Amino acid sequence: KAIENIEAAENDEEAPFVYGILGWVHLIKGNFELVLALKDKMLSKMERQIHPDSYNGICAASWAASALGRWDEAEEIATEAARTAQEFSDKSNLAFSEGFLVIAYVLQGKVDQAVEEAQRVLERISTPAYEVWGRGILAWAWCRAGEPTKAVEVLRSVVEACRVANHVPSQIYFTLFLVEACFLDEQYQNARQTGES
Repeated sequence: KAIENIEAAENDEEAPFVYGILGWVHLIKGNFELVLALKDKMLSKMERQIHPDSYNGICAASWAASALGRWDEAEEIATEAARTAQEFSDKSNLAFSEGFLVIAYVLQGKVDQAVEEAQRVLERISTPAYEVWGRGILAWAWCRAGEPTKAVEVLRSVVEACRVANHVPSQIYFTLFLVEACFLDEQYQNARQTGES
């Protein structure tokens, strides 16, 4: 409904933000092709009005492309989002966007590259919320790179920070990463209990 209202009003300023939020919703629901279609609509609106906070909604499309195994597209989208954040001198959105390169690398099995990129992301972050994000993706990269014990410790604190902040989408993803880390660390009971909580 929000998109219908914005399109009817030809509100190019708010449309990218709404498309971005809708993209995240569909990413969480697993509608990856729809997320990519929304990215194209969002970009067409952004040709007329770019706002850096709206732009990181494009990052959902990078994750969707990664989930579909479209690695080059995922990396290209994340790189473009980072480039735009850099144009706005926005270190936090730059780090957030680059974090989606980490996701693409992890899902491709390029774990050493993922760890290196995640460490660079964490160095750039300038806000507490993005610092939680950076620690979480670095821990997931560690998990996949054969260091699940270290990942479990960090992911527990990341999940708790997301819970306290009531940021449900991040809490969901980082909880899944924590379950994976517990499982790979052979903490099977903890993996089950974490997944059920």
